[in-house]
Amino acid sequence: MHAPGRLPLVVVIGVAVLLLSGCSGRSADRSEDRPPARRLGGPPPTAVAPPQGAMSSIERTVAGQLARHLGRDGLTLASLDCPPWDEVLPHRMTCRGYVDGLVAHVRVDLTASAGDHVSFGARVTDGLVAVGELERTLRGHGWGAADCGDVAAYPARVGSRIRCRVSGSGRVRYVVATVEDRSGEVTIAAERGAPAG
Repeated sequence: MHAPGRLPLVVVIGVAVLLLSGCSGRSADRSEDRPPARRLGGPPPTAVAPPQGAMSSIERTVAGQLARHLGRDGLTLASLDCPPWDEVLPHRMTCRGYVDGLVAHVRVDLTASAGDHVSFGARVTDGLVAVGELERTLRGHGWGAADCGDVAAYPARVGSRIRCRVSGSGRVRYVVATVEDRSGEVTIAAERGAPAG
């Protein structure tokens, strides 16, 4: 029990520590004077697991070619899920591609070629925005470097925004790519209020 009118020692020490840390923290660390770091990219996407079953022979063949194509944009195809094929040619089908945890629609065109061979073409038609392709587009607009964060792809959700930092000739800017449709088309504009570098 402590004497009336006196604070316990533990409380006094706690108050002293708070007062000292408030004073010294303000003079030593002036982080509130620095502009906040700008997070690149967009809202973190929710990953979707690919189906557990093995791919059919046609799915494996198409997936092999498509994976090489997507790899140029830094994307990884985990699996391809197509509707059953009745082996009639020519044939067009829409498959689900599981790309970096996202689901994209993949159009596959099957045609007959010489002999008994089947030729095919496959491309992602909608469902995702490839960050590597977005950065390449920004560099094509004259910027020496473009960085849109560490996520490989985002869902092509209309209205979603991806923040990027671009630089070149000693200048740094922030731009925002806004998704316009499910195909992954974006419009790019300077970020409002972004400091000029």
